[in-house]
Amino acid sequence: MSDRMPPNPPRPPKFPGSGKPESPNWGVWVMVLLIVGVLAFGFFTPESFGLGPRKESLESFEAQYKAGRVVLNDPKAPVEVVLSENGSEGVIHALVYKKDLQPKVEMKPFVLSYSASLPDRDKPLLNELSGYRIVEGSWVDNIPKEAQKLSVNEFNRMALEGRIAGGNEAPILADTGNENVLSGQLVTRIWPAATGDAAVDKQRFERVEVPFTLEFQGDRVKELLGPDTKFKRESGSWGGILLNLLPIVLILVILFFMFRAQSGGARGAMSFGKSRARLISPEKNKVTFKDVAGISEAKEEVWELVEFLRNPEKFRELGATIPRGVLMVGSPGTGKTLLARAIAGESNASFYSISGSDFVEMFVGVGASRVRDMFEQAKRTAPSLIFIDEIDAVGRQRGYGMGGGNDEREQTLNALLVEMDGFENNANVIVIAATNRADILDPALLRPGRFDRQVVVNLPDVRGREQILQVHAKKVKMAPGVSFKRIARGTAGFSGAQLANLINEAALLAARKGVKEITEAELEEARDKVNWGRERRSLAINERGRRITAVHEAGHAICLLKTPHSEPLHRVTIVPRGG
Repeated sequence: MSDRMPPNPPRPPKFPGSGKPESPNWGVWVMVLLIVGVLAFGFFTPESFGLGPRKESLESFEAQYKAGRVVLNDPKAPVEVVLSENGSEGVIHALVYKKDLQPKVEMKPFVLSYSASLPDRDKPLLNELSGYRIVEGSWVDNIPKEAQKLSVNEFNRMALEGRIAGGNEAPILADTGNENVLSGQLVTRIWPAATGDAAVDKQRFERVEVPFTLEFQGDRVKELLGPDTKFKRESGSWGGILLNLLPIVLILVILFFMFRAQSGGARGAMSFGKSRARLISPEKNKVTFKDVAGISEAKEEVWELVEFLRNPEKFRELGATIPRGVLMVGSPGTGKTLLARAIAGESNASFYSISGSDFVEMFVGVGASRVRDMFEQAKRTAPSLIFIDEIDAVGRQRGYGMGGGNDEREQTLNALLVEMDGFENNANVIVIAATNRADILDPALLRPGRFDRQVVVNLPDVRGREQILQVHAKKVKMAPGVSFKRIARGTAGFSGAQLANLINEAALLAARKGVKEITEAELEEARDKVNWGRERRSLAINERGRRITAVHEAGHAICLLKTPHSEPLHRVTIVPRGG
């Protein structure tokens, strides 16, 4: 039979909507984003991105406090101390002036009178001063009248705040007998007040956090900030709550992905009964009958399917019905799957591909559910082809073998039989199956109305092998003048897959040799390697053994030459190959 096909009628427009990518599973993505957000909020703080308050040590903060750089009179940002839940640690929250900002300084006289018998623990903090001068009591009369009178506690606090002048303006201490008089200059720093403009205030102030340990540094903080400082206990932060919930979230995430992996991971955690058939849309399926060679009889037998899918009205007007199912029977590698894809490519139909083993699961009823779901999808994209490879995995004869049948496999087979020839009309859905063990299939699959047409896909003959070699040679760089006919004559019994492997092995061999094109020598070497294995030139054989082998092979060659109508002699060798 020839490879000539009937004239092609005009193709119908491509099925609208087929081939579009499936819409993303927004629920899964939202869950993933929520989990990432929870982890980021729990592990990272605003300080991690440079957005939070600046961390500072207690010593540095104390120096800034004494220098007057801490904002004390802003009601919107008061200095406060937050203690942890267990009360062992604390954090000072404050607003400070930036280092490049300098205040306006005013000097005012002050005077402090205190008893000479005052205990040392209540004496003024003279050690905080940079120095003082002692004069006679007659100097007291020269103290300015506008001098501000301070108490011992007020002087101590102002000394801590660094408001007592030093250097040339150091205080003067006068001893008048029972009473001491300390006079000097009181420093008043006038800082710019907050304007309410966020941009301006951001250039003047910055927030700081000063962590400290309450047991060792608590008294120091209380003495520094004074009794009016606000103390509050932290009731719990969102970060701490989320960190406590983190183990539960991780367990839920692990369970979620375990369910997805168990169900195939494509359509949610509980989609056990969904079909696993892969859809190849007409836009992506570029395989046609031009890509199939060596099986001209099988191509002509399935051409009716192509004509029906292209122009179904031609058959319906005559009352003819196309076969519901086509069973391709042939040895492995003869091109059954390629022929099914070519039918879908020629007819411009959606192509669903699935293996028979994909239906059977450990749960009873899952396979039947997948069969029903697969046919539902095929009906929505009709006209369509369903290709079931290795159908003997699910279509084996029921009750066959020792110990009865498998409940799950038999339920799947029953569902397949009902869908192919049940009460519903599946006229626009054609099922194509492939197997190399048609003898073990259930008789119900092979009756009319189901797989009522069997297409035998044989191994190619010499002409078919030559055509297959020419098809696969288009994908590689071949040297001009290569005789595919001679290679085809030496590959008797090769399937299409083996011939494709032969071309690939020749390309690999040419690459190892460093040549730019594949010659006939690489093709012959690849043929021998695929057929018998690699040469074993390192095998140690003595001279007597080589002579016996040579005489034996020479006898084969002489018999071939003397036998009329035999194949021509091509090559004689005694180099062993393979095992």
